[in-house]
Amino acid sequence: MALPQMPVYCRPQAFGLFAQSVAALATDRKALLRASVAIAQHELPEADPQRVEEVLDEWAAIIRARTASGQERALLAHLHEFLFEELGLAGNVDDYYNPLNSYIPAVLELRKGIPISLAMIYCEVGRRVGLLTEGINSPGHFLAQIEAAGDRMLVDVFARGRILTPQQAVKRIDQAVGIVIPSSENMFVPADGKQWLARMLQNLMHIFTERGQDSDQAAMGEMLALVA
Repeated sequence: MALPQMPVYCRPQAFGLFAQSVAALATDRKALLRASVAIAQHELPEADPQRVEEVLDEWAAIIRARTASGQERALLAHLHEFLFEELGLAGNVDDYYNPLNSYIPAVLELRKGIPISLAMIYCEVGRRVGLLTEGINSPGHFLAQIEAAGDRMLVDVFARGRILTPQQAVKRIDQAVGIVIPSSENMFVPADGKQWLARMLQNLMHIFTERGQDSDQAAMGEMLALVA
């Protein structure tokens, strides 16, 4: 496989890790998380994918240790209690458009983020404790989906893990985008790896454009070209 052309705007370290991770999305389940850390490395060169893995592993170990029965419903309850009540993982409603809200290492540290970054952390920890999790590429407001004891539930991680019915999720999306979006069966389709990354990058491109950070916006565009 030919190596991508070196970037003009993106930090080479970040671009290189991102390119390698995108190429491995189909065969390596850890590639999506590495790619998301690579996005952060453009502004946070010290961001370490291995350390991110370790933090998520540590959180999952705490949850498993508290779940004596190992039953999925109990795992789900302890997952929510630990992430949202103890750690305080939640949406950053006061500074929503801060780029740090999109960077997984920063969100792990600050416990604040936007829907898609929070959903990634939620899904990664949920998977580590043995629950089936997926990101839901819903318009305007990224959600998570988790399965426990045969039930699939939509989760608004931005709202501290609120469980939503499909009807409630549609209303939540309408609130987020400020308009009524016609509901359809495609509204809650799970995101594949490239969709996760494209949406993260598009969010950052919008933020950097609004902040007048043209070179950073272009850097995200260089990464986006690898998944487009």
